[in-house]
Amino acid sequence: MSQHEIRNIAFVGQTGTGKTSLVERLLFESHAINNLGHVEDGDTITDFDDQSIHYQHSVEATPVTLSWHNHQMNFIDTPGQAELLGRTLSIFPAVETSALVLDAGSSINQVSERLFQFAKDQKKCQMVIINKIDQHPDKLLALLEEIEQRFGAQCLPINLPSQKPAEVIDCYFEPNPEQTTLFSGVDEAHELLVDQVVEMDESLMELYLEQGSELTPEQLHDPFEKALRTGHVVPVCFVSSDTGAGCELLLRTLAEIMPMPDEGNPPMLEKNGQQVAIDCDKRDHTVAHVYKVNVDPYMGKLAMYVFSRVKLPRVVSYSLVTAVKRLKLVTYITCRARNVMRSPLLKRVICAYW
Repeated sequence: MSQHEIRNIAFVGQTGTGKTSLVERLLFESHAINNLGHVEDGDTITDFDDQSIHYQHSVEATPVTLSWHNHQMNFIDTPGQAELLGRTLSIFPAVETSALVLDAGSSINQVSERLFQFAKDQKKCQMVIINKIDQHPDKLLALLEEIEQRFGAQCLPINLPSQKPAEVIDCYFEPNPEQTTLFSGVDEAHELLVDQVVEMDESLMELYLEQGSELTPEQLHDPFEKALRTGHVVPVCFVSSDTGAGCELLLRTLAEIMPMPDEGNPPMLEKNGQQVAIDCDKRDHTVAHVYKVNVDPYMGKLAMYVFSRVKLPRVVSYSLVTAVKRLKLVTYITCRARNVMRSPLLKRVICAYW
């Protein structure tokens, strides 16, 4: 698989917004799993450890992988409790996109504000996902206004909830102005988003003024990526992890709009106490970042890492020298649902070794 089909996304946000349930739903909708788990039943893919099952919220940051329309998507489900925030912040070097998940029935608290600002400081491309739209349709407009007030006018909806609770209407890929939304109009939402994107490209802006809003998603792709990298646009998606409404559009947004590894801002790593940017196109030597170390009761010590540059054969024993001790990489795996699958080394793929 080419790196152009890889997406690395962290699902972050305050506790109770449904991050785990949303990741579970996306795994189910993409046919990565056959049975839809529930947090209350303790059978979700990412909340598999005893503590998460007992407390019914994520305790660890857990990676999963799914395939959707020839794209490999690596998701990290993260804790939302304030006292566990360090475990969430530590995974940001492993992704290009931070997806802030909000509950349609709750206001934005300090945890979500801190996570949004941290992702901005880390120069991550961002999006906002409003979950549980079926439970609180009367509060959606107020929450969207709060998002714009707290995070900025660059937060613009890429789809909108329908007047029917089980539907979400596309406002970007194939907008249909005849469809009625719960608020605003499809044309208005589409034009606001396109106006924000074309500001990044003067030649495209001239074409846009001539053509009106008839620019295709293909024409908008490059300026959209630039707008994401600079924080000029933050797409807002509406979904329901309970009913699956909007999940198809969310997967399409992640695949076709959010950045591949080369399109995100270069990862910042530390060398000799100073931050340095990594050029992912070079192949001089291997560069990998360990973002989490965990002790599994059955497999032993597991270290989760992400490659920025790879110069290794597919199967190799490799020594990693650190200032503390020498570690030996025995094998390479990626996590897909509950299975552990061997994988070739792909650029910027979330992996693990023991």
